[in-house]
Amino acid sequence: MSETGEIDELMFQAHLLIHVSTIGVHRPLSALKFNAVENVSSCAREPPLDTPTPDLVNVHTLRVLRAIEAQIRLLALPVRQFHHTPFTTCMVSEGMLALLSACSAILKERDLATARDQIRMTLGCLKVLGEVWPRTARNVREIQTIAQCVLGLGCVATGGSTPKPSEHPSLGGEGACLDFSTSGLPGSNIDMIASIGSIEDLCGWYNPGNLDDIPWGVSDGL
Repeated sequence: MSETGEIDELMFQAHLLIHVSTIGVHRPLSALKFNAVENVSSCAREPPLDTPTPDLVNVHTLRVLRAIEAQIRLLALPVRQFHHTPFTTCMVSEGMLALLSACSAILKERDLATARDQIRMTLGCLKVLGEVWPRTARNVREIQTIAQCVLGLGCVATGGSTPKPSEHPSLGGEGACLDFSTSGLPGSNIDMIASIGSIEDLCGWYNPGNLDDIPWGVSDGL
């Protein structure tokens, strides 16, 4: 970032690429397991065919979490508006999928609350891009769907199969959005879903009529 608050977009993309590459290399060897429902995301990578447990699993897990944190710090740079290329979408989304896995498997209490705020902020940033790029708006809905299943709100897949993005009801049809019901959930998961669902109009439909009024999308308290 320059002294005037301007971001070098090429360097921004380069750093995101480094971090998503780190996530891609280390996640298969970490404790952050792949969930079958991640196939809903068009940005998801293929899980490894075999998942041996390495001796340094905690090292790999920590490297993934640090790469996710670095991505989020890039998104939180204090610029007035979140204006970036659509190539940001999948690089950030892969980090979010890994963070959701961490929320489900290893994060607790204060760390889980922090991750909740980070997911909330990131979805807000992607929502801003979704105002211009329908592809990004669809990806926001995909992440919502995955969060619903990973965090125990009930998976839409039946018989061991995972629906493709085009097959899932929340990813198509005008005005479709997830119902974040919280009955029967542990308190930490309820808080997390409440934070995700509290972003106004997370579905992020394509609306080119009010681009001058786009907010940055960063929540308070990160």
